[in-house]
Amino acid sequence: MTKNLEELLRKFGIDIVNRAMVELHQAHLQHYEGEEREEVRKRLETLIQLTARCMAAREAEPIVKHAERIARERFASGYDLSEVQTSINVLEETLNRRVVSSLSPDEVAGALSLVSAIFTLTKDRLAQTYVELTANRANATEQAAKNAYRDDSPKR
Repeated sequence: MTKNLEELLRKFGIDIVNRAMVELHQAHLQHYEGEEREEVRKRLETLIQLTARCMAAREAEPIVKHAERIARERFASGYDLSEVQTSINVLEETLNRRVVSSLSPDEVAGALSLVSAIFTLTKDRLAQTYVELTANRANATEQAAKNAYRDDSPKR
């Protein structure tokens, strides 16, 4: 089953990305609408390639590390977590539709399970990193406010 799914990604990866690009455009995500389409396409292609690599290796570390990097980059650029997760969801849904339409009925359940597992790990790590970054920012803001209060307090 994994081999057929890997083959599907090799054969239809570009088609999957193209369809995901259309759906992502229809989602009207603020930061994605302002970006170069080719840059967004490259990001989706990278996710498809990493998905295929994880399936072949039977481990998710490459895409999980990528999710952490994506989170840091997008957070620093002001993207809302929901925008980034929506882009990943669109790609996953597009891939799922291709799986259902291309694989034999006895392969579909296992393939969808594998796709879901990889994308769930990706989105979980993305969210965890966003939460960490938000907490760090809040702590830094709180500390800066305390320091400013100390600096402004009356001297005795």
